Amino acid sequence: MRVWVVDPSNYTPYYDYSLCKALRETGCEVRLITSDFLYDEIPNQDLPVSYLFFRGFQLSLLDRAPFVRAPGLRRVLKALEYPLDLFSLVQKAKTLKPDIVHFQWVVLPSLDHLLFRRLKKLGSKLVYTVHELLPYKAKPWHYSQYAALYATADQIIVPSHSGKAELLQCFALDP
Repeated sequence: MRVWVVDPSNYTPYYDYSLCKALRETGCEVRLITSDFLYDEIPNQDLPVSYLFFRGFQLSLLDRAPFVRAPGLRRVLKALEYPLDLFSLVQKAKTLKPDIVHFQWVVLPSLDHLLFRRLKKLGSKLVYTVHELLPYKAKPWHYSQYAALYATADQIIVPSHSGKAELLQCFALDP
């Protein structure tokens, strides 16, 4: 079984690698799809990793222009590049045909929902880990965006019992 673990912003690299290792030990063919982790050296553990996300602006601008390291500007540049990275992910999925795509995090939920739908049309099952029910300082539109993500996923993983209870209370999901 071909499984992709997707963490676009590489928020939880140690968790991602541990999950990939555990999946690999069950016999799955695992690939981590992420971005460079800027803060530490991560041991690869002979795991196939595709650094698909946020390569363009990191390689071309951040390495050459220190002023671009400002968090607000980085966020804008990432938002501009992200749709192109999603397109690349779909193209890669068309070629490599993963059986399961497990999203650890999403970046732009409205675009990610479109990606979820496209991957399902290509035949992949979708798993989404809900680390946070809604973003910190959620806006009114976030509820509908995340509701669409949750409804599209084939399986949802919630790491805590309280998170699961909150998810079921706030969103009309079948446990």
